[in-house]
Amino acid sequence: MKDKLIIHIGLGKAASSTMQSKIFNLIAENLGYYYISNKSEVKNKIDLDLKNQMTKHCTKMILGLNVDKIDFPNFSLVSNEGFSSYRQPHFYEEFAQKNLEAFGEDVHIVLIIRKPSNFLNSIYVQCCVHEKPIVPPEFFFINEKNYSERYPENTYNISKADTFKLIEYYKSRFRKVSILKYEVLKNGNYLQKIFKFDDITKNKISKIFESIKINRSLGKNGLRFLTLINNTLQIFGFSFKPKYSNKILLLRLTDYNKIETLKQKKFFIKIITKINKILLNPIFIDKIFGYKKIKINFDSLNIDIKKLDEEYDRIPDYQVFEK
Repeated sequence: MKDKLIIHIGLGKAASSTMQSKIFNLIAENLGYYYISNKSEVKNKIDLDLKNQMTKHCTKMILGLNVDKIDFPNFSLVSNEGFSSYRQPHFYEEFAQKNLEAFGEDVHIVLIIRKPSNFLNSIYVQCCVHEKPIVPPEFFFINEKNYSERYPENTYNISKADTFKLIEYYKSRFRKVSILKYEVLKNGNYLQKIFKFDDITKNKISKIFESIKINRSLGKNGLRFLTLINNTLQIFGFSFKPKYSNKILLLRLTDYNKIETLKQKKFFIKIITKINKILLNPIFIDKIFGYKKIKINFDSLNIDIKKLDEEYDRIPDYQVFEK
């Protein structure tokens, strides 16, 4: 039976951007599904309205507010990694419950997971390097004993980073849940099992994955450079601005498009933003300072990464749970 609604909830840092920009549109076209994601093009009022609702839903979950029901058209493929709380496992179950309230139980949830040693490394770089403020790993990865929602900077409750529990939160709430490992995405075989697309589409997807160049994150030397800038700014009472400010979150609760409108109107800010992106671009910085991959020393943080990886290895590459 054809699923009326398929929702890919992430995880982030597990090829979500690639899936949203290059893969899901092909799958939706082959299956005759309506497709929308946080990266899909706005073509009409329905797209705009649904994007606004998705943005508000994610924002309300981030802020711990009550969520509203979202009615997607029948036979839709939806993707938004913000649905999963991938930046903060402390809220995995809360987000799962609020997704249930927003989407209803009769949906097909797709969850792509990733090996913890690589996933956690990428999460750190995303939250504490690219999005800022810059936070050393020892102050970002915090265990349950010391965890608090009230820390002023980004944190990650490592004690809650349990993939088995994450899967269970969705299994217990939704009619159908498909779990797929990031490491086996490229051949397209398991994606085909989930979505039931034809072999022509599968071959197209495999070729796309083969041609994709991995977006390289900032290297160690670049991080040292940005840390120096950040420490210098702090001497004068300044620091890098976090990506998600109060202003942005409040605007997202009202009208998502106001954010883009404000950016367009402020020409000077737009130019400065472009210059900033060039100067702080990982490739540009690494060309100057040389590239060495940022690699977290989990042992020094008393994180048993070997155990987490071994637990992950026991999970099948692909599995589906259906009530």
